[in-house]
Amino acid sequence: MSGSDVDFGAIFIWSLVLVAFLMGMFLLVSHIKRWVKSPEPSIGTGFTLSDLRQLHKSGQMSDEEFDKAKARIIEAAQKASAKPVATRGGVESKLDR
Repeated sequence: MSGSDVDFGAIFIWSLVLVAFLMGMFLLVSHIKRWVKSPEPSIGTGFTLSDLRQLHKSGQMSDEEFDKAKARIIEAAQKASAKPVATRGGVESKLDR
């Protein structure tokens, strides 16, 4: 092939295709990185058992209120641990206990 047979139009088009592909891959990788680094949602109970015990000991909660709140926290923790956890491969599995 001589220098005059080179099709610059095809080279330009394929260069644009390559640049677009590389930009798309960069966006995909950055999106996956953000997804992997995102924090797990919290249970949202608001109180820990330790907080409840302190309120109960200080007299700010009655025995009945303490027992009800403790049961709610334990129930929420059990529900959270029983939920299936999605893995990165798309397969769901439960946490090891």
